[in-house]
Amino acid sequence: MPKLRELAPGLHQLPLDPIQAVNCYLIDYVLVDAGGKLDGKKILKALTGHTVTAHALTHVHPDHQGSSHRVCEALDVPF
Repeated sequence: MPKLRELAPGLHQLPLDPIQAVNCYLIDYVLVDAGGKLDGKKILKALTGHTVTAHALTHVHPDHQGSSHRVCEALDVPF
């Protein structure tokens, strides 16, 4: 299962490819960005066991918002 990489207390990077090019983070309980359209399954697996209460975007490029709808529906969190 993909694991979150802790960068600082309360800040985790999700393992999307290529790492450092497609960024997705869990900051406390907020998912920030959601990778590309095909990253939804990987994001949801990485978040297993973690609490997510909301989802936010830094901007709306396809590699940041592509899986937003899928993630929000699957986790039942507001966008």
